[in-house]
Amino acid sequence: MKIHLKLRNLMRNLRIAGIFLLFATVAFAQNEQTLLIAPVKDNGKWGYINDAGKFVVFPKYEFANDFSEGLAAVKVNGIWGFVNGNGKYVIDPQYDDAYNFNSGVARVKQNGLWGFIDKQGKFIAEPYYEQAGDFSDGLAPVSLGGKFGYINIHGDYVLTPQFDDAYDFSEGYALVSLNGSWGYIDIAGSFVELPALEDLSNFTTEGLSVARLNGKYGYLNTQGGFAINPQFEDARHFSENLAAVARNKKYGYIDHTGAYAINPVYEDADYFKEKLAAVRFNGHYGYINTTGAFVIIPQFEDAQPFCEGLAKVKFEGRFGFINNRGEFVVAPEYKWANDFSEGLASVEWNGQFGFISSLGWTVIEPQFEDAGSFKKVPLINSTEKPVITMEAPAEPVSTVQQSEYTIKAHISSSTQLADYLLVVNNQLHDLQPGIKGTRIKKIAKSDNESFDVAIETTIPLQEGVNEIYIRAVNNNGSANSDVRKVLYYGNEFAQKPNLYLLTVGIAKYEQSQYNINFADDDATDFADMFYKQSKLPEEQRLFKNIVIEKLVNEEATTQNIKKAIYDMKKMAVKGDLFVLHISSHGEIDTQGDFYIRTFDTDAGIDYLSISALSNKWLAEQIREFDCTVVQLFDACHSGSGSSDLIDGLALKGSLSTDVAVRELKEALQSKAMYFFASSSRMQMSQERKEWENGAFTEAMLNCFAQKPYTTFNGQPIVADLNSDGFINTTELSEYVAKVVKVLTNGQQTPKATIENGEPINIYVLPNK
Repeated sequence: MKIHLKLRNLMRNLRIAGIFLLFATVAFAQNEQTLLIAPVKDNGKWGYINDAGKFVVFPKYEFANDFSEGLAAVKVNGIWGFVNGNGKYVIDPQYDDAYNFNSGVARVKQNGLWGFIDKQGKFIAEPYYEQAGDFSDGLAPVSLGGKFGYINIHGDYVLTPQFDDAYDFSEGYALVSLNGSWGYIDIAGSFVELPALEDLSNFTTEGLSVARLNGKYGYLNTQGGFAINPQFEDARHFSENLAAVARNKKYGYIDHTGAYAINPVYEDADYFKEKLAAVRFNGHYGYINTTGAFVIIPQFEDAQPFCEGLAKVKFEGRFGFINNRGEFVVAPEYKWANDFSEGLASVEWNGQFGFISSLGWTVIEPQFEDAGSFKKVPLINSTEKPVITMEAPAEPVSTVQQSEYTIKAHISSSTQLADYLLVVNNQLHDLQPGIKGTRIKKIAKSDNESFDVAIETTIPLQEGVNEIYIRAVNNNGSANSDVRKVLYYGNEFAQKPNLYLLTVGIAKYEQSQYNINFADDDATDFADMFYKQSKLPEEQRLFKNIVIEKLVNEEATTQNIKKAIYDMKKMAVKGDLFVLHISSHGEIDTQGDFYIRTFDTDAGIDYLSISALSNKWLAEQIREFDCTVVQLFDACHSGSGSSDLIDGLALKGSLSTDVAVRELKEALQSKAMYFFASSSRMQMSQERKEWENGAFTEAMLNCFAQKPYTTFNGQPIVADLNSDGFINTTELSEYVAKVVKVLTNGQQTPKATIENGEPINIYVLPNK
């Protein structure tokens, strides 16, 4: 079977696409309690990465083992110690050799002798053994004075040294040599002597072990007798009640009685796992089920047992992975591939190692000299994420005259920093010492184990608003600095005004009984309309810059909304326009005051003055703006925040963009205030599935889209009344008032108040 070129290209595309998948969407994603960590070799040294491919422990070891039971053995300067997931030494390097922890203890060699330590580095068995094995079934073989015995995990002898040789326990039995004879012992030390054998496996599976006598293989039971007499040229251990055996150079499978369950017709055969076994037939490997029927036809040069639903196979000289239907999940394009661990497997591509997921994506591009396996490691000090202090700019909003700006920050971390990035206008910038204009300085501390860094980097500014923050990651998670906004308008102040838009939509509340359906969509859709305006050619735009901040659902707390308004107030200057759009519940308390229910507002109306967004507070803030303000409230009772609709405002004739901008600037110098409410004081504001918005926001969006409607008496409702190619505040008010009545069958009546203002253009129509 050949793999089509289309499939290979698809797999390679998935390799690239997989990098951008945020590891929370697949099975190997981290959770709040654990971190996935794997050892990798880079520039001749070993370190540890997380499943995003970022170093959590930078390469500094001569060798590094996989993690086991939360710790990993590492070698530095020729001696071994143990580190946790932060790269901190839990047990300082001091051993000649060391193995990973198993059953809470680790085997270590010191001064040429072996002992066992616990996770605090305390010896539970002092190092005076000449040889030692790993714990299995709670016991480990050790040798002293040339004789082997067994100790428990407390370091106490269960069986004193008496054996000439000894192996690990398996299924309650261990193979030992006593006085020149081989036999099995149980945990109590009862010895069952075996007949003289030419070969014998040192472990037992399903109560049987492979043994050779007179050139033939059979199976011994734990009583030392042959359960299946020697008769085979080769034999493999039992798995899933079947064992592969060879006779006349052909392999088949027998059951526990020695009878053939699958006739010997194969050139090679492996053990069963997940009810499938790899066999070679006519020179190629395929997979059979327990009846001997081929489930996956022979086609591979090599094939391994299934594990976690996948099997590693070799096809046309390269390794990939198939599922139990024989379909390639991971295309065969790797020189080598290790088994999956925690949903990830290391693979070799062009001499470098990376990692793939069990879905076939390349999660970490090949870039390392060698790689181990991912293991789950407990998070240490899980609340101690990096702390980032922005030193320059120090204020939330700054205005500068230069086209470049030097950013300074201090990152404090209790663990090794895995990464730190600068984000400018949603674009990521690496912070590396080799980049021009960037300096990274490690901060020394008295304990000599500091992970703090000082950052200084110079960036070019775009004209208008530059949003800047720093993101840092350590083993405990990621953290962002506060966002800083740097305003730069060149040597001369921009000729066009700036628009600052804050849109808030809350459909999901902390008090879930208040949940609604589409308020978050209102905010998203409203922001999108003005985002499209910001992408118009500069000569067509009404505004030099459009700065949009959107808060939806859990982001829209009372504190966050107030902070956003404060920030907008600092940025906006005379001649600019601030638009505030809110879609949420409106509430009136027992004093008759109007409030916006935010995400974290307390239930009921008794605590609105403490936890909700007060319209009185909002009005005070609006009056402090130096620029014109337009408020758009899509909330029940929102007419409480305004007077009745003012009719009869004058309309202008057809305008060019230049004239529109000039008149807009003149109007904005007056610091007017426009208040548009979705309903009167005693009305409820509606939303429906057919709109997927509130009626008020739906009408505004349709106004910008010039969607035609007809009044109840058959009169057309037109958005651009004066046909000048712009929507002004009066046109918006009239269109929305009429359309909302149509949408709600007269049940909802928008209201508007304009203070010290005339119609101003706020939106360029698509056909302008």
